Amino acid sequence: MRIHDRVIGGIDEIREKKNKLIKKYGYDILDKKIPKKSIAQPLAKLDDKEIVTASLLYNKLKETDGDSFYFDEVELDNLGHYWLTKNRIKGAVEIFKLNAAAYPDSWNTYNSLAAAYDRSNNKEEALHNYKKAHKINPQCNDFNKNSMPGKVKILK
Repeated sequence: MRIHDRVIGGIDEIREKKNKLIKKYGYDILDKKIPKKSIAQPLAKLDDKEIVTASLLYNKLKETDGDSFYFDEVELDNLGHYWLTKNRIKGAVEIFKLNAAAYPDSWNTYNSLAAAYDRSNNKEEALHNYKKAHKINPQCNDFNKNSMPGKVKILK
């Protein structure tokens, strides 16, 4: 066997091992670019009594471990809506409040917060947040007959 063949064989073996590791872990551990986790993961572990600490945990993780998490509006929005489907209304309100504070220029954060307040029968806060969402994006008609202007009229 020639040296060239051994080198090529060795490279193929390394590639095969690397591909097995990628398959096993879902990313190239040798690349040192470990994929980020959703910020929703640690927040989702909070129970109903602990949910009031969500903003503290969010801010602490952002400050101390910011490179390890996706601090994205969608991550929090998805968690809040998931909790709404599980009737964890208080938790959903807290997550949506956190999202609105983190992304104050997003109409969607206020719209989601309004929906959670509406589900908790806090019509005053629901109306307030629907108005904020509509002010940021007056053209939003995501909800067809249930558009934000329609919701504002209904809640008045």
